[in-house]
Amino acid sequence: MQRPWLLYVGLALGLVACGEGPERAPRLDGYCDAGALCGGGAAPGSQGGSSGTGGAGGADASAEGGAETVTTVTGFVSAYADAGLLSRIMAAGPLELSFPAPRGQRVAATWSGGGPFSVNGVVASSAAWVDVTEPGPAPRGYLPTVQAVSTLPEAQPVELVVARAVDVELALSFASRPLTRELTKAVLLVQLRDRFGPAEGARVLPHGGAAILYAQLGGWSDVVDVTDATGLALVPNVDASSGVTTLDYVVAGQPRTVELRVRAGGLTVVGLEAAP
Repeated sequence: MQRPWLLYVGLALGLVACGEGPERAPRLDGYCDAGALCGGGAAPGSQGGSSGTGGAGGADASAEGGAETVTTVTGFVSAYADAGLLSRIMAAGPLELSFPAPRGQRVAATWSGGGPFSVNGVVASSAAWVDVTEPGPAPRGYLPTVQAVSTLPEAQPVELVVARAVDVELALSFASRPLTRELTKAVLLVQLRDRFGPAEGARVLPHGGAAILYAQLGGWSDVVDVTDATGLALVPNVDASSGVTTLDYVVAGQPRTVELRVRAGGLTVVGLEAAP
């Protein structure tokens, strides 16, 4: 089974114990199947290059030095193939993409389901928030996705990712107690990483009383309380009323906190790595 490509946030985040807030412009990169860093942009939570959600306070990171330089972003959109949220296939179109532009504006592009998309005027950033939505009545049932991608030239092409509601709900059905996705809340798909790649034995800390499921043998379990070799965890029914949530996690014994963008009824996909 293929493993997804998730962007991870290279964190220099403050520890909760120190009273410091999350870094506002974390570094995002892609990773390859074998855990090596890739030069291309991929999709968060999918098997591609530079996409994932990360960041703080819902803010888009700007280029180094604070200047908002712009670039052209090219890429494609993948979809998870099943409830394991590991393997992926090409996503069907059309899908609407929204990228950050200078001065708080947004620029749009459309994924047709075939050739790569291209969009001009995007803020060049290592952690730019991107929204992917299915227009109209959403016949394919893709959840709205919030993720952070690197839009820097060296991260091209970018791979974005979506998941069908039915697959996310099937993943939640692995819980030992009945668990239903609440349409006013968000679901987080998280990969925890150490410096070698996906982190086995890492933990997402309890989040507002919600159950936490960990990938296990191609499925999911809330009986175990640490990640397997995929490093993947699923956090359902996260409060999305403010558009931002705080996530606590532990990798290699190091606790960290980060703020992530969330959307009611949507999926946030993020890879998180402890500071070296």
